[in-house]
Amino acid sequence: TDPPYSININLTSIEATTATDSIWIDISTNFEQGVNIYSSNMNSGLLEPNTNTKIESHSEYLHNPADTDGGYGLKIAFVTQDTLGPLKTAGSIYQTTGINEVGQLSTTNSLLFYTDTDSSYGQVTGGRAQVQVKAKSALGHPAGTYIDTISFYCTTNL
Repeated sequence: TDPPYSININLTSIEATTATDSIWIDISTNFEQGVNIYSSNMNSGLLEPNTNTKIESHSEYLHNPADTDGGYGLKIAFVTQDTLGPLKTAGSIYQTTGINEVGQLSTTNSLLFYTDTDSSYGQVTGGRAQVQVKAKSALGHPAGTYIDTISFYCTTNL
C-alpha cells in the first residue's frame, strides 16, 4: 500500500482479524556485506490512550478459543527478490505456519530479514517482503481507537 503507511483494523473478541492493508518492505542494495532489517514498536501492544487499556503483543495463535485476553502481532506472509541475495527471513517468530499465528512486537529491535548468499552476506536486487498485522480483542477491552507505532530499521553488515 502507499504512504503514509497507516493501517486500520476492526477487531472483535471472537475472531482473529488481519488488517486489509499490509506493510511492504522493498530493498535493493549493492553493498557486498548485505543488510539486516529490524522492527520495533512503541507500546508492546495496541494502546487505547483514553482508557490506558492495552491489547498486549504476544507470540501466539490468535484464533485459540481458550485465549480470552486478545493479542496482537506481525506475520511475514511473503518474501522474494529478483536477483542476487537472497532476501531471507531471520527464522524469526514472525514467520509462522498457522494462518492466525503472530510474532510478538517488542520495544527492542527484532530481526525480520537479512540478505545472504549461502553463508556469506550479500547484495540483493528487487527484494520485497509482505508483513501482515493481526489482532484480536478481549471481552473486557473497552471500545475505542487502539494505536501503536511500528518502526523498521535497515542496517549494513560490517
